[in-house]
Amino acid sequence: MRDPVATYVWDKQKREWWILTTRERRVEDERKAAEAQRVAAEAERAKLASRPAIPTPRLISRAAEAEELAAEWIRWMGFPGAAVTPAGTDGGIDVIGPGANGVIAAQVKFEAVPAGRPKLQELYGAGLAAGATVTAFFSSAGFSAQAQAWADQVGMALFEFAVDGSVVPVNQRGRGIFEA
Repeated sequence: MRDPVATYVWDKQKREWWILTTRERRVEDERKAAEAQRVAAEAERAKLASRPAIPTPRLISRAAEAEELAAEWIRWMGFPGAAVTPAGTDGGIDVIGPGANGVIAAQVKFEAVPAGRPKLQELYGAGLAAGATVTAFFSSAGFSAQAQAWADQVGMALFEFAVDGSVVPVNQRGRGIFEA
């Protein structure tokens, strides 16, 4: 009769059940934990190997250059189908594209003033209308405090262009996408 409190393990080779003692259970738990760590590390290596190269930072002198650079960063962040929308007909979305985590819609502002909440709200609405599951806003001058607070409430990723053209995540959602 089986002990209802004991832990039993099926031995596939011997085709029989065996009971784990406390020591055996600890060894088995350690083995499973080590295997889980190995699998996680292997998955992380595979994910990094499949990621495109980090975009080359470069100085930006025009809005179109900022949009293209943002698209490169978005592709690096896991949305390989991201592309710049045609000029003049973007409907409030400068970069859009699919990825493993859904569709991303992004707005890029190459301006001297921080982006405010109304601009983020416009992107949010346009992204919903376009079927985006992720929205991201890129700014060369940063964001107002009100804009950052609102973005955090709705889960919008915020990024700022550094002087050298690299991208820096501004909020938690941005860091989550950037580091994923």
